[in-house]
Amino acid sequence: MTAFVFVTAKRPVRLSLAFLCGVTVAVTPGVTLTRAPAGLLADNVSLGNSCDKSSTGTIVQLAFVGLLAALAVNTHSWLVDIIVCAIFAVLILGG
Repeated sequence: MTAFVFVTAKRPVRLSLAFLCGVTVAVTPGVTLTRAPAGLLADNVSLGNSCDKSSTGTIVQLAFVGLLAALAVNTHSWLVDIIVCAIFAVLILGG
């Protein structure tokens, strides 16, 4: 969707570079803040064997999958609301 917006802009290359700079500025602190504690805990926390269903690593993976699924459902309902509003706006305005 952003690619469509970028291509239709008056200055697509400039807009794409601004977007990449914004992503870089947003991602760099997040990666730094997550790698620092992970580096401190790396030797102290054992994630266990991947074959063991009750290992810490498996539990962390399942928690992340559940979080992503919940976020996907939330985003889907938000997008459906936007689409429904857009359809009603087109029907009402006759466009």
